[in-house]
Amino acid sequence: MKYYRQMRSKKTFILLLVALLSMSNFFGYAQQFNLSGQISGVNNVHIYIRYVDSEGKDQKDSCFTSKGSYLFKGKIKEPTRIYFAIFSGSFKWVDDSEPNVTHVYVEPGNNFANGDFKKFKETFVTSSETQRDALELGKRYSVLSLRLADLNERKKQLLQAYNDEKSKPTPNKNKVDSLNEELSKMKRSIMNVSDKFQDTTLQFITENPQSYISVEKLDNYKTRLKLDNLKFIYSQLTPQIRQSNNGNTIAKFILESENTIVGKAAKDFLGKNQNGTTVKLSDYRGKYILLDFWASWCIPCRESFPHLKELLKKYRSAGLEILTIAVDDKVDDWKNAIQKDRIATWHNILDSPSVKNGEVNNDAIHNQYNVHLLPTKLLIDPNGIIIARYNGADRTNDLDHKLIELFGH
Repeated sequence: MKYYRQMRSKKTFILLLVALLSMSNFFGYAQQFNLSGQISGVNNVHIYIRYVDSEGKDQKDSCFTSKGSYLFKGKIKEPTRIYFAIFSGSFKWVDDSEPNVTHVYVEPGNNFANGDFKKFKETFVTSSETQRDALELGKRYSVLSLRLADLNERKKQLLQAYNDEKSKPTPNKNKVDSLNEELSKMKRSIMNVSDKFQDTTLQFITENPQSYISVEKLDNYKTRLKLDNLKFIYSQLTPQIRQSNNGNTIAKFILESENTIVGKAAKDFLGKNQNGTTVKLSDYRGKYILLDFWASWCIPCRESFPHLKELLKKYRSAGLEILTIAVDDKVDDWKNAIQKDRIATWHNILDSPSVKNGEVNNDAIHNQYNVHLLPTKLLIDPNGIIIARYNGADRTNDLDHKLIELFGH
């Protein structure tokens, strides 16, 4: 099924987004929700919830129950996802994989969720239409989830075997190469399943444009989709869903992305490299420049460096330069990664934090370029115009083809 088509009028679409954002304060108003029910199989426990309230503030609440009954109250403007956890001892924020943690969706008004502590993840709000939509999408994911879990387990075993062999005093080169090839195939298989998750999600959104689950998932995928595709899918959502919190987030993302897409002039910036030397983007005018946004903790980012070295060696004489911008919190982690990966052959800049004093830091280079996914690469021509943008780790072939198109080999 084809999900996308070209927007007829870019100007009209932008005006629509501006109108929606300006009207967002007039849609929705604070309403009370009640969440109550009974969790069987527990005694003398605390139940905890966490959610974003009607004012956009993070709220936490808890109650003690000796017989499993609970009641929470709060104010929301729209169907809202709630972190729902139960502990017999003291509370601590834990990963979603923990058996005593789940998420439920509540609507304004009364919500009921009964469950069994032994099957806590199956707890859901029976009165919530949004919860039913989440369950429906979960059913579509189920086969893919099992497949992905199996692949990840096999990848873990292969990686262990690979590391064990490499750590031997005299590794068997053929075995190391064979295991490395199997790991590469496994990574491709995992990527294929990830693509199927995306296809399944977009199919659900297309079929359910009135669902808050649709706009929540589209918000999750907004950085992975090509901008024209995102704009079209967003335009097909119902007006009420577009005016939701997630809908407004997507609208803002689209507006910001329009300023850093192919055909726009690249914003100038400056920063200091690992040696303390000031580097400006405009210093590269007259050359093709590849901006690479990365982080020391981003494995796919660092795995791409050997290929970037090959590209620089191949095309530097033809006018290509590379400038990497690290979105790292710690200077030492950044410098250690540069040294370990041997990428001092090009300039490296450490970006400023995404958030400063509780507000979005507009001085951060990655915020100026609307980078929300690592790695992200932008190719800029000698006149300072963005001629290509690649979001994510799976765009290497696209970059290679673009460089062949530019340099002829």
